[in-house]
Amino acid sequence: MRGRHCIFVTMILAIIFIVISCSGQKSNITKAEMDIRTIRMALIKYAIHDGNYPTTKQGLQALIVEPTLPPKPATWDGPHIDPDFLVDPWGSKYVYRSPSTEDPKLHRYDLYSYGPNSEEGDDDDISIRDIEKLMKQR
Repeated sequence: MRGRHCIFVTMILAIIFIVISCSGQKSNITKAEMDIRTIRMALIKYAIHDGNYPTTKQGLQALIVEPTLPPKPATWDGPHIDPDFLVDPWGSKYVYRSPSTEDPKLHRYDLYSYGPNSEEGDDDDISIRDIEKLMKQR
């Protein structure tokens, strides 16, 4: 009887661990989506003041400190965002490319996280495009 009780308790603990792990991952994904939306707003503010988005070389750092690489903004009105928003919940920097490499005619920039596994180009990446699609569906 004691052996069955130990197995039962171990199974319950394993289930609790799985549930907690999954909910933690979901909250990290939600945080990454919110971060990307916040970065998007900071990029819009930057573009309104400067007339252009930062280049890939200037990067998201241009939202925090005035860029030293050309093209330098005529009037930099930053910082536009807290530096903590530029690192995803898994500890990697958000990826920013401007002009867009996905579809430069349709989009001005790419913005995404490599997601939980920190590898580019797989199903767990979180992109501004995916978030925009979800926003349109609601």
